[in-house]
Amino acid sequence: MNTKETLNKVRVLLGIEVKLEQMTLENGAVLEAEVFEAGAEIFVVAENERVPVPVGSYEAEGKTIVVAEEGVIGEIKEA
Repeated sequence: MNTKETLNKVRVLLGIEVKLEQMTLENGAVLEAEVFEAGAEIFVVAENERVPVPVGSYEAEGKTIVVAEEGVIGEIKEA
């Protein structure tokens, strides 16, 4: 667990609000992560639930997000 993950878990335990970033895929689906960088957890926002993003490559806002492990960003490349 890295420092950022530890800090975020402490924030959640203390009830401090954690802001999540969102990106929209070319097909209109919304992705959500605390930060869009390798190693961060990533989810698809569908109505009132968040689902881990399946393994694959996704085009969003001029970037290619590669998910190598379900729900975890493997790398982000410029499209």
